[in-house]
Amino acid sequence: MTGARHPNEWKVLYTAAMLESDRTLVWEKIQMAESALREQLQALPDSLSFRAERMELEGALKFMNLLKDNLTRGGYDAGL
Repeated sequence: MTGARHPNEWKVLYTAAMLESDRTLVWEKIQMAESALREQLQALPDSLSFRAERMELEGALKFMNLLKDNLTRGGYDAGL
């Protein structure tokens, strides 16, 4: 995806990755979600007023890492 993302697009992509049960699609959805999460983190001003949103995004990235770890241990390694 090119260009600016909608600020809440990461939530849709994150949810899709977390709920994906098709092993042929899950890694692509994880990559899309991680990309959107990182873009949103970079777009946030470095201000205390955005602390809660920053923590939410960082937490979602941690869950993406946990999902990848669990999938890899479960035999769903896609070479990432």
